[in-house]
Amino acid sequence: MDEPHATRPIEHGELEGLDSLAVELGRRRTRARLLGDEPEPLLVGRFALEGQLGAGGMGSVWLAVDEQLDRRVALKFLRGEHCDPAASARLLREAQGLARISHPNVIPVFEVGEHEGRVWIAMEHVPGRTLREWVEQTQPSAREILDTWIAAGRGLAAVHAAGLIHRDVKPDNLMVGTDGRARVIDFGLVRQAQVRIPRSELDATTVDGASSQPGARPEPVTAGSESLTRAGAFVGTWAYAAPEQRRGEPVDAHADQFGFCVGLVEALTGQRPSSETAALGLEQLPHRLQRVLRRGLDPDPERRHRDMDALLNALVPPPWRRWIVPATLVLVLGLGLTTASRLFGSNAADPVDPASLCADANRSLSASWAAEQRHALAQRFGPEVAERLAEQIDSWATAWSDVAREACERVHVEHLASAASLDANRACLELARHDLDRLLAGLDDPKLSANQLSRWIAELPAPNSCLDADAQAPLSEDERARLEALSDALFRLRYGLDERDLGLRIERSQAVLEQARTTGPAAAEVRAGLTLGALSLLAGDGSAARGQFGAVLDLAEREQLDGARIEAWLWLSDLALDLDLDLERARWSWSRANEALAALPQPNIRHARARRIGSRIALVAGELDEAETLARAALREFAALGPAQAWQRGVSRRNLAQILRARGRKAEAQALLDQAADEDRFGVALGTETVGTDYKEAGVAALVSGRLDEAERELLGALRTVEHVYGARSRQVADVHATLVALYDARGEPDAARHHALLADEITRTVLGPLHFDRTYALSGLGAVAYRERDYAGAERAFALCLRIAEARLAADSPDLAGHQINLGDALTELERGREAEALLRPAITTIEDTVGPDALVLAVAHKALGKLLYLRRDLAGARAELERALEIHALDSEPIPAELGQVHWLLARTLAELGEREAAAREASLALERYTQLGPPAQAEADEIRAWIDTHRTPQGPTP
Repeated sequence: MDEPHATRPIEHGELEGLDSLAVELGRRRTRARLLGDEPEPLLVGRFALEGQLGAGGMGSVWLAVDEQLDRRVALKFLRGEHCDPAASARLLREAQGLARISHPNVIPVFEVGEHEGRVWIAMEHVPGRTLREWVEQTQPSAREILDTWIAAGRGLAAVHAAGLIHRDVKPDNLMVGTDGRARVIDFGLVRQAQVRIPRSELDATTVDGASSQPGARPEPVTAGSESLTRAGAFVGTWAYAAPEQRRGEPVDAHADQFGFCVGLVEALTGQRPSSETAALGLEQLPHRLQRVLRRGLDPDPERRHRDMDALLNALVPPPWRRWIVPATLVLVLGLGLTTASRLFGSNAADPVDPASLCADANRSLSASWAAEQRHALAQRFGPEVAERLAEQIDSWATAWSDVAREACERVHVEHLASAASLDANRACLELARHDLDRLLAGLDDPKLSANQLSRWIAELPAPNSCLDADAQAPLSEDERARLEALSDALFRLRYGLDERDLGLRIERSQAVLEQARTTGPAAAEVRAGLTLGALSLLAGDGSAARGQFGAVLDLAEREQLDGARIEAWLWLSDLALDLDLDLERARWSWSRANEALAALPQPNIRHARARRIGSRIALVAGELDEAETLARAALREFAALGPAQAWQRGVSRRNLAQILRARGRKAEAQALLDQAADEDRFGVALGTETVGTDYKEAGVAALVSGRLDEAERELLGALRTVEHVYGARSRQVADVHATLVALYDARGEPDAARHHALLADEITRTVLGPLHFDRTYALSGLGAVAYRERDYAGAERAFALCLRIAEARLAADSPDLAGHQINLGDALTELERGREAEALLRPAITTIEDTVGPDALVLAVAHKALGKLLYLRRDLAGARAELERALEIHALDSEPIPAELGQVHWLLARTLAELGEREAAAREASLALERYTQLGPPAQAEADEIRAWIDTHRTPQGPTP
C-alpha cells in the first residue's frame, strides 16, 4: 500500500466508493460551508481527521491531528469487512506489538484502537517519498540505493525482533523522509511470525479495493501485477511475495526477506526478479552482491539468509573492510563507467570494463588444476572414480575463483576495500592453492585411497574464509616458504603418510610446533597447534588435546584471528563430547563457537560443522527434536557448499541416520546409510587411519541392515587396520571390539561376543579409566552376553555398573539413560527382583515414549520385562497385554534379534496356556521354537525346553494347555 505524503481535501465526486469516514467528513464540511461555521471535528479517539491521504485493498490512511499533544499523525484503518471479532482482537495485539518498537528506521506507532469495528493505528506523519518514488525521481547512485535499502532493512529486522512479520515488503512500503532517513511503513498486513494466513482473509481479499462480496468477480492478477492483493489466493503484493506466501503456506520472516531482495534488485537494475526468474538482472551486479541476493531470493525459505541481520551484514562488509578509494587512485587506475562500475558510483570519463581488471584473478589456480592433473587422477583411479573426484575438486576450484574475483571487485569495482586488503586476500588464497598442490602431489603415493582423497578435498581450506577479517596478511618470500614447508610436514603427520605410529607422529608434531613458535608466522603456529590437538584427541589424551586447543585460543585472541578462534572452539566441543562426554562443557564450547560464527556469511563450512556438532550434543542429551533439526540443517548446508563437500555429506548422513534410529525410524535411517555409501565409498585400500573408519562404517551399515557376513568382513578389516595404526590397546580398537559384540550377539555366537566384550572392557578400563563413559559400550556388551547365557547375576552386575557410569554423564530424561535402565530392569526381572525392576522400567518407558516415541525398538525389551513381572505375579491379563505390545514393536523391525523375539513368544505361550487359550498358546510356542532354532547350538537348551513343553501339552487332537 502506498503511504501518503501530503494533505489533500476531499474533491467533488470522491465520496462515491469511500468508506463511512469520508462520507461523514464530507457531510460535516458541507454543512459548515452552508452555515458559514467551522466544521465540527470528526474524532477517532482523540484524533481529529483532516483528510484522506490514500486508500487501497486493505484499508485507508488519513491525516489527523492529535488534539491532546497538538501534532499531526497518520491514521491507518483496516476495512471492516476484513475483520471479524477474532481478527480484530488479533490485529489489536499485533498493533500493540508495533507500538512497543522503538527504532529510527521504523515509523513510530503512537496508539491503536477500534472505530466502527475497524482497527486503526496512529503513526507519526513523516513527509517524504516512497523508495520507488525516490529512485524514479532522484536517480540515486547504486551506492546510495544500497545504503538506503540497508537502513530500511534495519527497521525490518527490528520488526522481526518484536516477533512480527510485515508480509508486504516492497518499495512502496519503505520510504525516505525529508530528513533523509529510511523507514518501514504501512503495517496493514503485519502478523505474528509463523502463522498461516487465515482462510477468512483469503476469501475476503480484494484487488485495489474491489469488492469481495458474494457474487463479485475480482479483477485478474498476473505474476507481473503490482496490485496489492490477489483475490482468493493470498494477501500481500504478488510481484514481491515469496513463493510460500503465494501458495498460502505459513510464512515467517524469510518471506519479508524475499520481498526486500526483489525490491533491492529492481532498484539497482531496473528489472524485477521473481521466484521463477530469480537471476533476472543479477548478472549486472558485482559478484558479491549476486551471491548475497541469490540466496535471499531462494525459493526455499530455509535456504535463505538466517535472518535480516545476516542478510544486511552480507550486503555491507563489516566496518574494517569499508574504505573509500582516493580520487588519485581512481585516476591512476582509470576506473570507468561499465554497468557494474556505474552501479557503484565511478564517474571516470574513459570507460574501462572492470571485468578486465579482475578477469585473470584465478590465473594461478589454472596452473594447479589443469589437464595434466586431471589425467593423473584418471591414471591413478580409473575414469569413473576420477570423474567423481574431479567434480569435487572442480567445486572447490570454482569457489576459489569466485572468491578471487570477489576480492578483486571489492577494490576495483565496488570501491569497498583497500589494495592492502586485496593483498591479504590473495596471500590467503595462495596458501589454500598450495594446499591443493600438496593434495594432488599425493597421487604419486600408491597407498592413497579414493576415500582418503575425497576427505582431503573436503578438508581443504574454505576459500571464502579468505574474505574473513583474519585472512593471512602478505608474507615475505622467506616467510611464505617457511609456512608452506611447515604446512607440508603437518599435513603428512596429520594423516600418517610417512609414519603410522601415533606416538611418533605426536612427538614430531610437537617439534614442528616448537619450530613454528620460534620462527613464525602465526598461521604456522595455528596449524601446528590444531594438528597436535587433533592427534592427541585421536590418541585419547584429552588433557593434551585440551591444552593445545587452549593455546590456539590464546594465540587467536592475541592476534585477533577469528577463524582460528572458531576452529579451536569447534575442536573443544568435539573433545568434550567424544572423549569426556561432558555435556555442560560441550554445550559451552559449542555456544562460544556459535558466537564467533555469527559474524561470518552463510553458507560456510564452519556453520555446517557447528550444526552437526550441535546435533550430536542434543542426541546425547536426549533432545531428539533439536538433534534432528540441527542434523538436517548441517546436511543442507554441506549440500549447498557443493560437490567438494561429498565426504562431509556422507558423515552428516550417517549422523542423521543415528538420530533417526534413536527415534525408531529405522527405514529412513537405512536409506540415509545407503545414500552415504553410494556417494562416498570408492573402495578402500590400506594406508591411513581413515581406512579403518571406512571399514567400520561399512560394517555398521551392513550390521543394521542384517547383512551379518558382510558386516563381519568389514569389521574385522577395521580391527586389523586400527590395530596397525593405533596399536592393540587404543580407544579406537576398543570401539571396534564393542561393535563386534553387537554383531556376534545378533548371530547368536556368545563365545565370540564375550571375547570381544572382555577385550573392549579391558582396553577401555585401563586406557581411559574405570568410570569413563566409553566403558558403557563394553559393559552393555558383557551384560548382553551374560543375559543370553542365563547368567542373570552376571548381567545384573554389568548393567548396574553401566547405569552408574551413565547416570554421572547423561541427563535424567535422556533416552540413552532410559535404555540402560531397561537393560538392568530386564536382568532384575529374571532374578525375580520385581519391585526394583518395576521402579526402573516404568519411568524408562515414559522417557522413551516422550523423547523417541511409543514405537521405539528398545521398548520391546521393557514391555517384555514387564510382561514377565506380571506373569510371575499371576496377573495374566496384564502380562498378555505387555507381551503383545512387545510383539507389535518387534514387528516394526525388519531384522529383529531372534533371541529377544523367541523370549517374548515363549513367555506369551505360557501366559496364554494358563489363560486357557490352547490354540494361541501352541502357535506362540511354535514361533518361539522357530526363533531359537535359528540360533543353532547356542540356543539348544531353550529349543529343547520348548519342544518338551509342546510334547507334554500335546493331545491326539493337538496341543492343549
